[in-house]
Amino acid sequence: MKVVSLIVFLLIASCISFGQTSQGVDLKVNNVVWNSSYATVLKQLGKPLKTKKSTMKAGNNCTGDAQTMLELTYKGLEISLIGDGRGRGMRVYGMAVKDARWLASGIRIGTDVDGVKGEFGKPDYESIDDGTTKFLYNATEDTTEVWVEFRNGKVVGIFLAESLC
Repeated sequence: MKVVSLIVFLLIASCISFGQTSQGVDLKVNNVVWNSSYATVLKQLGKPLKTKKSTMKAGNNCTGDAQTMLELTYKGLEISLIGDGRGRGMRVYGMAVKDARWLASGIRIGTDVDGVKGEFGKPDYESIDDGTTKFLYNATEDTTEVWVEFRNGKVVGIFLAESLC
């Protein structure tokens, strides 16, 4: 009987633990996700408070191609887009949420650790540095990561970043 009880306990524990691990996080803010087009960003979020455009010549980055980067700033939210050297095909490759007004895939600034784990599962990596705890989650795209920063057990930043190389 003890063996059967142990097996049942292990099965339940493994199911609970399996359900709590990161299965890949798709960060979504007002229906803007990784790879959303510039037009989608403007439609969903409206006109940004500030826009910064920069370009890189061919050969000056790891892809070897000319690129255009666009940083859109909203109150408490930054969206990073990238396109070709002429600014065509602009798409989201990064996001930074820094204000509680923005709901990011079920969490927001001020959410506690348990709330984040409830939405995203167990982080793929966790670090603590100078009072800041960071949870790293692999996104469903191989080259993209989501990380959540905490201070005093509450979310202070939510980020999405794509490795461009």
